[in-house]
Amino acid sequence: TPAPQVLADANPPVRVVAVRPAWIRVTSAEGNIVFQGTLNGGETYEVPALEDAPSLRVGESGSVYFQVADAHYGPVGPQGTITRDVALSVDALTERYDLAALSQDEDLSTYVAELELDAQ
Repeated sequence: TPAPQVLADANPPVRVVAVRPAWIRVTSAEGNIVFQGTLNGGETYEVPALEDAPSLRVGESGSVYFQVADAHYGPVGPQGTITRDVALSVDALTERYDLAALSQDEDLSTYVAELELDAQ
């Protein structure tokens, strides 16, 4: 029996997307801080492809979404809340979060529209 082929996009990149300013910290599975800082609206952080998925802590959960391939998921949580220990793997994010409803967040809708314009 031939081995199954692995698709090139089997593990698409994961990006943390801020639509309004939000503090984030990305920590490796070993507990090392990979990134810590504030993302302003429209800024993204591409999650490094590590053997074990890093985790995320967000200081303004309602301002942060995830981009997996061309789809957006989230937000991380309700506006004004802190969210801890979010696994930044494709499977964990797509299982935990629903596709983002662009109509529910004007800032996300604007961000996605700008992405689509840049792609043209």
